Amino acid sequence: MPTDSLELPPYDLVRGMEFVALWVMVIFAAVIVFSFNAQVRLMNTYDAVNSTPSSKPMRIQVIINYIKRVKFWVMGYRDEDREKQPISELDANWILTNFRKIFFRFCIFYFVYIWGLVLTTKAVRIDASGIVHVIFYTPKQIFGFAMIGIYILSNSLCDILSIYFATKALGKVQKDPRLKTALICVLKALA
Repeated sequence: MPTDSLELPPYDLVRGMEFVALWVMVIFAAVIVFSFNAQVRLMNTYDAVNSTPSSKPMRIQVIINYIKRVKFWVMGYRDEDREKQPISELDANWILTNFRKIFFRFCIFYFVYIWGLVLTTKAVRIDASGIVHVIFYTPKQIFGFAMIGIYILSNSLCDILSIYFATKALGKVQKDPRLKTALICVLKALA
């Protein structure tokens, strides 16, 4: 019985979903492990706030500082000892000061992400005897890789700008921690 040379063997959907679920769990575990110190600091701060009589604005400040800590951690901020600047003093100007480092960090992340997708979707042809032949890239595909490079750069830049403006809005909310202020900042961000 002749087989079509472009016909692929049946794909086991359950195994594929298991593979994706495993990767998601590994990435989630890595994030938890690498942000463990920040999580412990948050829990200690939250316990300290809850153990003493505190006001609602103080609890809001704890939550805002945690959000800032996570955002700045993603951009490369480590801790007060290394950076010589406490998290409460960080603002949007820190992003501009460290723009080059942040941009490089984001470009590496997007490069690994996109290149992983490209390398795992290489075109192949399976002949009648079952031998796999790799189909080489065409000039149009190579041009597509250049476009991927532009995508990586523009995505990194837009993400940094998005975080910059969100941090400015977070600073406004931190100065005036009312729901009205937070909603106005969210609506401005959505516009």
